[in-house]
Amino acid sequence: MKINSKRRKRRGASAHTVPNGSRLPARVLLIFCAALLIAAGIARGDASALWRKAVFVCLECVGIG
Repeated sequence: MKINSKRRKRRGASAHTVPNGSRLPARVLLIFCAALLIAAGIARGDASALWRKAVFVCLECVGIG
């Protein structure tokens, strides 16, 4: 079965063509918001609780916990 090369090239492209320059502010905004939320979680002490839960899950997988 032969696959049309034009069809294969289209699969990688998005349905809506947006210039790469206009995507940059959205990406920067999303990265900034993610960093802000991570910092807020660390400030609240959620990182230690998450780490503790991850250790327990890991120990349960190994069969120790």
